[in-house]
Amino acid sequence: MSLSRSPEPLSHEVRRETGAPPSWERDLSTRPGANSRAEGSDEWSAHASLRRRQKYAAAVVLAVAISALAEKAWAGGLVGDANRGETLYEACTDCHSLDKNDVGPRHRGVFGRKAASLPDYDYSDALKSANIVWNEETLDKWLTDLAGRLRL
Repeated sequence: MSLSRSPEPLSHEVRRETGAPPSWERDLSTRPGANSRAEGSDEWSAHASLRRRQKYAAAVVLAVAISALAEKAWAGGLVGDANRGETLYEACTDCHSLDKNDVGPRHRGVFGRKAASLPDYDYSDALKSANIVWNEETLDKWLTDLAGRLRL
C-alpha cells in the first residue's frame, strides 16, 4: 500500500474558480513516480532524451535550409560571362595593365579604391578632385559615359 498518492487533476471549472494552475504547470513533484526513482524515471529520462534529439534534428534541418537559401542568393548575384569580360578588357589593355602603370593607371585592386589615389601615377586635376570611390555603380557610369569621362 502506497502512502503517497498523486492528486487527481482538477477540472477546468474548478481551476478557474480557485485560480489553480493547469495540470501541466503543477509542481513536478506531483508527477506520478517523481517521488521514487524506481517508478517511471527511466520513462521520463527517455522522453527528455527524445525531445533533445528532436530539437537538435530541427536545428540541423533549419541550419541546412538557411545555408542552402544563402548559397542560392549569393550564387544568384554572381551572374556574368568571364570569357566576354576578358574579350572586352582587351580593349583596355591598350592603355592599362593589371599590375603596372602605363598610359593609364594599373587596374589591380581598383574596386573599392578612391579614384586618383595611386601615389605613383600622375592623374589629371579633374580626376583628383572628383571624389569617386570605384564600385559597381561608379565603374558602370565611368565605362558607359564616354563624354562624361572625357570631361574629367
